[in-house]
Amino acid sequence: AWYGPGDHKFAPPPGSGYSTAATTEASAGGGLGRRVRSVVDPIVNAVHGRTQRTVLLSFRRQFQRLSAGNEADGSQARFEALAAALPLAEPPAGQPPAPLTVDVMTDLSCPLAYLGLKRLSAAIASLDLDATAVRLRFHPVFVNPLMDPDGEEMGAYMLHRRNLSLAEYNDAAYPLNVAAAALNFSYAKGRRVIHPRRAHLAVAAAAERDRAPLYAALARAYFEEGEDISDVAVLLRVAAALGVERDELRL
Repeated sequence: AWYGPGDHKFAPPPGSGYSTAATTEASAGGGLGRRVRSVVDPIVNAVHGRTQRTVLLSFRRQFQRLSAGNEADGSQARFEALAAALPLAEPPAGQPPAPLTVDVMTDLSCPLAYLGLKRLSAAIASLDLDATAVRLRFHPVFVNPLMDPDGEEMGAYMLHRRNLSLAEYNDAAYPLNVAAAALNFSYAKGRRVIHPRRAHLAVAAAAERDRAPLYAALARAYFEEGEDISDVAVLLRVAAALGVERDELRL
């Protein structure tokens, strides 16, 4: 959730030529592009020309109401429990309140989550905001909770999970790598798939001021440098570079 200026209006970039008619026409094409656009276009069109405040109000109404047929599945109760677990807490003593609070539901082993973090960082930078003006709160969500604690070789994992060869996954034309290149980074090709539990515990155990920098450093070490951040020695080395002591992490 991003709590920002309520009067911000969503508008296309200058010169983009965006129009609802153009997106509808593009969606009528064939292949994968059509399927992607059929999902994306209604979302884009729904926020176009509206303010942040009205979009967030619509989003909230959508998730707070009980939709027909779903009353017994517990989804409403789970959403309310999640909302209660992520209150907008007061800033640490002696620090001014942050105008932006961003709750990041994430997995330190998920490449898409890292891509999202890089995009979030770019968005913050584009607003000329520094670290003192933005508060990031990381909450672990295990995408693959049954992963072996020792991890798995990437080639074998991609083959049985995605039916992709390692060469296909590492290819520069693979969509994930195209997206990374657009943000001026690349994923380490030799990294193993890991279970991120120990890394997330280390972030959670760190002092409030150290959590966001530690998360970012661990994510970079894993995704860009290929380090095994499930290994205690690696965790301690990355933390030490930030001045975070072992006792603080309770490892």
